[in-house]
Amino acid sequence: MTSASEKGTWFEFDRSAFKALLARQGRLFVGLMVVASPLLVFNPRERFDTSPWDFVPLGVALVISAAIMAGSAFLLIAIIGATDRRVAIDLAGRRVRVGSRVLGFDVIDTASVVTPTSDPRQALSIRFGQGRSPRRRATILLLRDDHEVLSDEAKRVLLAALAQCPLVRPTSPYDPNGRFASANFPGTLDQKDALDFVTHPRRVRDSLG
Repeated sequence: MTSASEKGTWFEFDRSAFKALLARQGRLFVGLMVVASPLLVFNPRERFDTSPWDFVPLGVALVISAAIMAGSAFLLIAIIGATDRRVAIDLAGRRVRVGSRVLGFDVIDTASVVTPTSDPRQALSIRFGQGRSPRRRATILLLRDDHEVLSDEAKRVLLAALAQCPLVRPTSPYDPNGRFASANFPGTLDQKDALDFVTHPRRVRDSLG
């Protein structure tokens, strides 16, 4: 993690916890594929005689398993590269850097709760940015395995930034005032809820079950 004093006015958020989470999910995926792939080809009900050709299905299954492992590894690397963009905040300049893009606080208008895994009890992140463009949204991991990821300094910087962003929930033609926005657009956050989420991520985790 880089403090503001080490690289000008930018504070860069540590990504190691998010990478470790993706790596763990990737290992589980690869393990499941390795176990399942031979079963797709090999039929245990078949009886073998002494002919070596009877072992061809098993050999094909092993080749498929190796191909799936290699493909899964490349896929995991691609996912990490696509989703794990560096996030840095410049409080003095009132701006956020997502990858190579820089956004001013005044254009950051959306925020939401993100579950990186299928189980919200394993991890929760906050995503915020400009509109719905994936390239203009930052994702910061807040909770992993019941442990808060952010340091005190990182939490202070993030809270100070979000407090200056005009975060609002989306509205619909049937609810132009946003009275039922939290029900119509679950997971979205306004400024108050975004600040509460960063401050107490476990509360949101508990509400999600």
